[in-house]
Amino acid sequence: PGVPEAEHERVFERFVRARLDEPFNVAFVAQSLGTGRRTLERRVRAALNLTPLGFVQRLRIERARHLSATTDLTSAEIALRVGYANAETLRSLLRRERRRS
Repeated sequence: PGVPEAEHERVFERFVRARLDEPFNVAFVAQSLGTGRRTLERRVRAALNLTPLGFVQRLRIERARHLSATTDLTSAEIALRVGYANAETLRSLLRRERRRS
């Protein structure tokens, strides 16, 4: 059985937040939530105006900023904790996010 439509965004967000340090695979997430990939993509875009990957990146940046401000972790350690293999990928996303703001 799938997730009730009204709960879908909250369940998706909780699922992703609990696994930010893991590689993101939209098909795996959709299957885990009992829905199809395209259905998940449509629902996330409709609710958040982002793709599932865009939302995951936003959450990762949010957590990275929090860790940077509240811990003594290195950039490389923070990158690993938010699902990136290296600090340069994280820095690149942070720069891109700053330009959008």
